Amino acid sequence: MEAVNLKVQSDAPGAKEGEGENRIYGSLHYGKNWPDNVYSGQGATLPDGVNPADGFHTYAIEWEEGEIRWYVDNLHYATQTQDGWYSQYEKEKGLVVNAEGAAPFNEKFHLLLNLAIGGSWPANANYGGVADDDYPKTMLVDYVKVYRCGVDRWKGHGCSSHSEFAKLVEGHEAPAILAADDSYAEGPTLEIFTDTLNAALAYASYDPVNIVEHKIAQEDERGSVLEITKQNGAGNLYFRSPVTDMTEWKKNGTLVFDIKVEEGADTELLIKMDSGWPNTSDYVVPKSNVGEWKQVKIAIADILDSDNSFAPGAQADPKAVNNILVFEPQGAMTFKLDNIRFER
Repeated sequence: MEAVNLKVQSDAPGAKEGEGENRIYGSLHYGKNWPDNVYSGQGATLPDGVNPADGFHTYAIEWEEGEIRWYVDNLHYATQTQDGWYSQYEKEKGLVVNAEGAAPFNEKFHLLLNLAIGGSWPANANYGGVADDDYPKTMLVDYVKVYRCGVDRWKGHGCSSHSEFAKLVEGHEAPAILAADDSYAEGPTLEIFTDTLNAALAYASYDPVNIVEHKIAQEDERGSVLEITKQNGAGNLYFRSPVTDMTEWKKNGTLVFDIKVEEGADTELLIKMDSGWPNTSDYVVPKSNVGEWKQVKIAIADILDSDNSFAPGAQADPKAVNNILVFEPQGAMTFKLDNIRFER
């Protein structure tokens, strides 16, 4: 249960000038360990546009096996079921598996009441950033109560209170688990994307505030290309891979790709290879003119020998690269990619 930036100018679709932020959210966070976790949720407003910051309200979560529901002032506004969440973990080195049942929401959890300043979500919503005035901030809590269903004490079935007006949160499907086999990287050329993504890889994204989009677009004389759009804020698109030994590629390999910038030519674009945060190496891609295709060549050694810009001293492990390429604009940018490959 969350609310951010209450009473500042709302950025809700159709919000009028002077209309204060008044939404509350019910959200779930799940998937894998950060930064490969995902979240899903639903926002709601109180009747008559009442702002949650103007008075006390009763917030509740009902949690039963395979289903979680959110309420405010006895109004059921959102539901998510286990069909829309998942949990994956590394059972042993390089072997990722799906957790069974309703994981991760089949374990004991602690209750946290938190008033926080900053973070990816509030800092990238409404005005952006964090105001440096109007402090201190206060959250007032009158009471906290926990009830257990008397019909089915352990699974919680039989005590739910549903509303036909509540939104069903779709959530996310579990991503495909890649085979623990790096033989795809053998040979003089490793095709990453040419019309389609290499079948040994999978798309993924670090996108904490839903600002990264990608799609396959059609380009004259090229056919299918990969188009990536990112707004201001934290986020990237990357290609998940089996844990791959890139030591031989580092000796004499080159990353080659074609790029066409549609918007944001002045935005810095990082290319990364990583072995799991913070063990990441990144390299600044030379800038391109808007609307022109350009071929880029970067020595793999130049990438892998570079530090993580956000965690100085950390680098990818050439023997164990599990996100073989990451494209991360440092601001708003739309660009297309084609013929992405490693050559040696």
